[in-house]
Amino acid sequence: MIAATLLLLAACDPALVEGGRRLLRQRQADAAVRQLRLAADSCPQQPGLLLELAQALTLNRDFDEALRAARRFLSAHPRSEAGLVVLANAHFMAQQFEECQKVLVRLLGLNSKNVAALMMQA
Repeated sequence: MIAATLLLLAACDPALVEGGRRLLRQRQADAAVRQLRLAADSCPQQPGLLLELAQALTLNRDFDEALRAARRFLSAHPRSEAGLVVLANAHFMAQQFEECQKVLVRLLGLNSKNVAALMMQA
């Protein structure tokens, strides 16, 4: 068990993670998706990478994959406001407005003052 954990930690390359984040900030969608997909697969102890992958996939207009990544994160963290914002945004960008609204209602149920949710509803 310890050896497997050490192997996972060794496989998680910080340069891969940071490179993916940098590409996402620079809005280089294709490259960010490739890098963040590798990072998310090799760094399972960092589930937040799934949200960054979902953001990159949304930017790349790969909405089905973005929704899958966001839902995968939310399956482990169902009350994550950040996860719900990313999921709502993917629905919105995919023009799935009814689904987006359902996620926003859920999000506002957790935090009625969530600025991202309030802005998306406007």
